[in-house]
Amino acid sequence: MLDTTAEFMELESILRKFGIKCGDVLYIASDITMLMYKVRNTYNIDSQEEYDKYLNNLVDKLQEIVGDDGTLLFPVFTWGFCRGEGFSIKESTCEVGALNNWILKKRKDFQRTQHPMYSFMVWGKDASLLAGMQNRDGWGEDSPFAYLREKNAKTLTIDIILGKCFTFKHYVERYLNVPWRYTKEFTGNYTDAAGHTTEKIYSMFVRDLDIMFEPVSDTKEFAGKDIFQHAKWFDIDLWFINCSEAFSVYLNDIKKNNARGCYRFENYYPNWTSGKTHPDVKITM
Repeated sequence: MLDTTAEFMELESILRKFGIKCGDVLYIASDITMLMYKVRNTYNIDSQEEYDKYLNNLVDKLQEIVGDDGTLLFPVFTWGFCRGEGFSIKESTCEVGALNNWILKKRKDFQRTQHPMYSFMVWGKDASLLAGMQNRDGWGEDSPFAYLREKNAKTLTIDIILGKCFTFKHYVERYLNVPWRYTKEFTGNYTDAAGHTTEKIYSMFVRDLDIMFEPVSDTKEFAGKDIFQHAKWFDIDLWFINCSEAFSVYLNDIKKNNARGCYRFENYYPNWTSGKTHPDVKITM
């Protein structure tokens, strides 16, 4: 019998110490490869049914922690639309995590937001609000990323290096209109939840590919800022950050510190006076 009571009580205790409470908006990014390896060995799991039960228990616990007045978001980002493959809100699988794809396929209590590149599986109080967003720009002020800032959302990562997966920082770059990124529009076939397919245009704030850099993953770059928290659960790394606090810190870093806390540029020095390194690429219909 799969009894995860003690394990998930420990998880809840950690998240409460992080400050996560009923009514919160919680964004969860994860790599569950190592977690599922440990689960398999700890509980002697050998069937898909048992794996499904474990993951259902995990998602149920997260729902319980934020409560009915809270909201959960799991990223189901996919870039097939950019590659000319089209997008289906029901069928297009994500490229950013096994747990997220499992929720997409198995949890009918979640809804998917509409942007074909940057969509989320959402549950809770604001699920319908998020699923109803019509943002054309992936990181614009009418997108779920702006919602994360406005709602003082909290981010939890499971076994992921926070600096390398914190997509929210790209929203800050978009907000500042940084010179090393530009708006690029993509057109393709879009199949909505009702099964209707039409041609649509969506945009991303993409990196100038001539500029080489590595994302900064060392949280010590923000030493003294006190925006990251860390804990171990099941010998798995958990990281926590408040999106509103992160917005201020990343904004200050990008504007006043030449984004040293975000990137290590190899062949470029941020120049705010010379304009964009690449013009916007827009489609007119």
